[in-house]
Amino acid sequence: MANIREVAKRAGVSIATVSAVLTQKRPVSPELTQRVREACRELDYYPNALARAIFSDGSKMIAFLVPTIANPGFSKSLLGVEAVADERGYVVFVANTRGLEEKADAFLERLFELRVDGVIISLTHELVRPEFLQRLQKRGIHTVGISAARETDLIDCFLGDEESSGRDLGRYLIMLGHVKCAYIAPKGSATGERRLKGLKRAYSEAGLTIDPNLIVDSPSYDADGGAKAAQALLARAESFTAVIVFNDYLAAGVLLQFASQGLHVPRDISVATFGDNYARLTNPPLTAMHYPEEEVGRIAAEALLDRIEGRRSGPPQTKYIPIRLMIRQSTRALPDRDPDPFRTGSSTAKLS
Repeated sequence: MANIREVAKRAGVSIATVSAVLTQKRPVSPELTQRVREACRELDYYPNALARAIFSDGSKMIAFLVPTIANPGFSKSLLGVEAVADERGYVVFVANTRGLEEKADAFLERLFELRVDGVIISLTHELVRPEFLQRLQKRGIHTVGISAARETDLIDCFLGDEESSGRDLGRYLIMLGHVKCAYIAPKGSATGERRLKGLKRAYSEAGLTIDPNLIVDSPSYDADGGAKAAQALLARAESFTAVIVFNDYLAAGVLLQFASQGLHVPRDISVATFGDNYARLTNPPLTAMHYPEEEVGRIAAEALLDRIEGRRSGPPQTKYIPIRLMIRQSTRALPDRDPDPFRTGSSTAKLS
């Protein structure tokens, strides 16, 4: 295995010049830079990343910490993060916490050993703990948070405007005439609570309310949880014409459960969801609120690298990313709907 002395000899330069080219700590002429890089290729020489991190200003490595990369939203965000990292000469270390504080803490020790320059985290409970973030800050490691709904003023945060998305989806269903709407979400989800808050706001603006008996907790975030929640909703024997579901994975289970009971979507019940990863693939395709995960990954990575490289300064900021409504075949207008349910004195408002 070649060493830096052999590279310097092959290139006809000093060891200091080779180091300067590899670490980019001081300018080196294009001619000498080319000679050093050619010597590295010829000798198949690669500098020790950890050694370089110790003796230079950084490792050119950032970390991406989420509960699970199996979540398609986080996978898409990672694509955006990796694209920006590659453009700017960084590599990405990925770790799954599985939502566990002890795993998050163990990965933190590993990140210190790797001397990462920065970290992108999901804004989930195990990663936004003040003591967790403060340990990163104490080491001078810049951190940025994405998605979920537990923003903190300790770091820059980039997340969807969940309350507004709930309001927008609610208003859309009200315009279709759905004055009785159910809601399914995992219990304890901060994101779910914000979406419900926006949904209630939309119905309040039309002089309506969301019946508490039509709010159902799902036991999990997957299709099985959606099917069980839909079964529980139907068992309550409450009247409703539409249901909004926390994500499209859950919604797929809701569709299956309704079909098993002989209910047709959207003829009998309209179904809409947040998240747009599987929504186009279901039968029927789901009306969904689309959150641009990959774009958010790019935005967060740019902000993090700007912090690392001194291009961004000042106190942490929170930016809310707009979430767009994608109308598909799972929702329909009711024949007796009010054409203008949000006007003062509308017939919809009188129904409350």
